[in-house]
Amino acid sequence: MKRILTIALAALFLGACSQTSSDRSQILKVYNWSDYIDEDILPEFEKWYEEQTGEKVHVIYQLFDINETMLSKIEKGHEDFDVVCPSDYIIERMLKNDLILKIDKDFGDTPNYIDGSLSPFIVSCFDRIVSGDKKASDYAVGYMWGTTGFLYNAAKVDSVDVATW
Repeated sequence: MKRILTIALAALFLGACSQTSSDRSQILKVYNWSDYIDEDILPEFEKWYEEQTGEKVHVIYQLFDINETMLSKIEKGHEDFDVVCPSDYIIERMLKNDLILKIDKDFGDTPNYIDGSLSPFIVSCFDRIVSGDKKASDYAVGYMWGTTGFLYNAAKVDSVDVATW
């Protein structure tokens, strides 16, 4: 999970850098669901990013509890974020209201961690989220998808019965 988050943050930050003002060039502002990641990873990401690019970055990490809270804050325009982690239906609303920027995939000499790392299935799902001529897959990257777990009582259920779908 740490590798997935690191790749997602790196890819989105690299694209966001070209779209932020110069006073924000070394700041990555992330707005995410509470309890989605261990915040101890943020210093690890800052170190990893500097090792990869030779540039320092400071992550400002803010949390929200529901999509509507996040969307309201973005709509009011009181803050700007480089990376926001909404659910699919909010991405569609953000597209319709021009509240989301297209991902700039030109990373120069830095490796592009988006291309080749994404599930074709997830990209096709994002391609179905459209607003006019805008496809969500040009504006968003799937971060958490299909995270379902099953628990069973091993004393009551044979492991062979739960080995496959």
